[in-house]
Amino acid sequence: MIENDPLNEQREKIAKQVESEINRRLDYIQNPTDCTVSKKLICKLTLQCGFGFHMHNLAMCIAYAYNLNRTLIIDSSLWPYRANGFEYFFKPVSKTCKYNSNQNIHVWKGRKRNNIIKIQ
Repeated sequence: MIENDPLNEQREKIAKQVESEINRRLDYIQNPTDCTVSKKLICKLTLQCGFGFHMHNLAMCIAYAYNLNRTLIIDSSLWPYRANGFEYFFKPVSKTCKYNSNQNIHVWKGRKRNNIIKIQ
């Protein structure tokens, strides 16, 4: 940004407000008080492809979950980089919800009203 721009301070203030609101909503969506009734989106990281692709896929899953107002759950049980899965290297994306393969899951082919949807 231009150093002498009189609107620079206002832009920074607005950017911090937007950042705060996004972080607040993301924390709310990702950490529901009762995970058994919250709507979820499961992102499956299993493809045998590059690490960058997995990070791109995960970023898309985060965007979908945020947009659909669903808690993102990562299924990295078959992640090719580590038998322990994604959470061996990274913090869990939710403090309250974990992946459960016994749940009733529907593969996502667009917007659905089901409690749990999965992106493969």
